[in-house]
Amino acid sequence: MLSDIDAEVIFQNKSYGEFRLVQYDLRLKKNDVDGKNYREWNEYIVPYSKCEIDRNFIYPNKEEAKQYNLTNFYCPDWKNLTLQGNWYSKNYKYLTLSYIRCQGENCVNQEEFQKWIDGKWVQQLIISSYFADNNYEQPIQYFLDDSFLAIEKNRTIFNRINYQKNYLELSDNIVTLDQSYKQDFFYMMSSQRTFFSSDTAGGGEGVFFSQDFVLDKEVNIYTRSVYSLSDLVRDIGGMYNGLYFIGLFLYQRLQDTILFSSLIGKLYQVEKIYQEKLTKNHNTLLSHNNRICKENEINKNQKEEWKRNGLEANQSKVLQQNQDHLNKSKLKQLSTQKPQKLANKKHLLIQDDSTSEEENQFQSVIRNGIADDRKGESSGQNNMNNPRKQLLVSALSKYSTKRDIPIIDKKILHGLLSIKELIIQQSIDENAESPLCTSNDLENSIRFSQNNIEEQNENINKTIQNTEISQINDDEMKPYLEGKRKVWKQF
Repeated sequence: MLSDIDAEVIFQNKSYGEFRLVQYDLRLKKNDVDGKNYREWNEYIVPYSKCEIDRNFIYPNKEEAKQYNLTNFYCPDWKNLTLQGNWYSKNYKYLTLSYIRCQGENCVNQEEFQKWIDGKWVQQLIISSYFADNNYEQPIQYFLDDSFLAIEKNRTIFNRINYQKNYLELSDNIVTLDQSYKQDFFYMMSSQRTFFSSDTAGGGEGVFFSQDFVLDKEVNIYTRSVYSLSDLVRDIGGMYNGLYFIGLFLYQRLQDTILFSSLIGKLYQVEKIYQEKLTKNHNTLLSHNNRICKENEINKNQKEEWKRNGLEANQSKVLQQNQDHLNKSKLKQLSTQKPQKLANKKHLLIQDDSTSEEENQFQSVIRNGIADDRKGESSGQNNMNNPRKQLLVSALSKYSTKRDIPIIDKKILHGLLSIKELIIQQSIDENAESPLCTSNDLENSIRFSQNNIEEQNENINKTIQNTEISQINDDEMKPYLEGKRKVWKQF
């Protein structure tokens, strides 16, 4: 656009002049007649209009573009403008932007134009780009570069802007083994050159500004590569050494696995088990485990029983010691009471036991029943059905305790029942009062007492039987003693 130096006032009056944009296509050809080379010029007027984003102004950052008041600028309407080659190329293409004074009837005169042209500036916005090496998503970045040149009267300003084509070679993959590159390119304004000439020469009469957009002869190549697996392989000695190192590592791991497997197989006797054998062995192991559990339970119960038996044996030992002490005390007491019992026995024999007919009959029945029972025991027969025995039992069964038996019956019992039975009954009464005695201890004590009492009873009977009548001072007792001796012989 054409404006003042501050780009605040815009000049768009075409009666003074206007901009023209031309696409030149220059081709180098050869004359068939004389064989000389010549250049064929083709020019195309490029239309332009006010700049609008996404229509004739293509720029990725729209917010940035709005800051430059694009409505005051003009942009070309063609999108296939081309820069190619140089002057010596067979096909040379470039663009030329010029400001030409208006000529014709509708234009201002020379004097008025000279006054108007002072203080006019050509303002431009040029899209350029650069390579951002630290951006891996968008390595090509764009920006807007400004340019402004003054127009002077009677002079032509020539400006030359070079656009440089740059190539990119990107290798951003870190897992690749080969060094592959992704290629791309971009254009950037590399340089510009300005020079002056008179308005009647150079570009022609009436041309006050002329600017060419050409392709720069120099080319830049930008390369970016990250440290990848291929670089690692190269650093450790190349592909061969890298594969050798990997194979050696795998072989070492495999060798360690085989070694540990063989050791485990030898230590724990590991064998290959197939599915059927595995099921069978599993069932066998279950049964074996159940059997072991049962054996452990039996052993546990047996140990508890042994422990309990040990406690019982210890308790029995203590009870036996207590019982032995009691038996010794009992024997000592019997030894002291032996003369007294002998006197009591004699007293019972000399007492009058025929006070009444009932007493004599009761005594006779009991004696005959006992005699029959003893005969039955000696012959191996059971006389429980004997009426006399039943009568004796029924006569004695009416008394609940020994204390309830009358004195006359006690005499009969002393004469009929053996001293062994009386001592057993006495031992039962005495042992029942001892809290340390058990049923086994009582049975052992009774058995021991029976043997001692039987020996004592035999000694007493022998003493009574062997007592001579002449040794008894009481005359009334002698005939009765002889009768009693016959009775004792029956027992």
